[in-house]
Amino acid sequence: MTTQSGNEDMVQIERFKGMRRAYGLAAGASLAFLMVIFSELDTPIFAVDDAVVALTGGIAVLVILFLKRNDLSLPSLKWQSNLFFILLLIGYLVVLAWIPIELGDPDAVGDDFSSIIFLAVIVANRLL
Repeated sequence: MTTQSGNEDMVQIERFKGMRRAYGLAAGASLAFLMVIFSELDTPIFAVDDAVVALTGGIAVLVILFLKRNDLSLPSLKWQSNLFFILLLIGYLVVLAWIPIELGDPDAVGDDFSSIIFLAVIVANRLL
């Protein structure tokens, strides 16, 4: 017989597993910023934001997700969710903060505006 608390825990586990999948998708999409780095190497300062989002929001999240893929306890899922949110948030906030630096070069700043969409999805995933 399952208790009410047990049912609530299962619901929470499923919720956090779904959030983890969404963060994984956002992290995978963040790897696209790795390719942008190569086109901005003529002005290395322009590549910093893309490197940050690819490393923190992409590679770090995916590595931790891979290492913790079988850890499905509620405390671990909550910890993973918080960590993934913070890493992705840092990456995309750096991209947005870099817009004034890249504003003079339309090719460099062009990819940054899509970060607003990523940021909105990441925040929505956390709040909904």
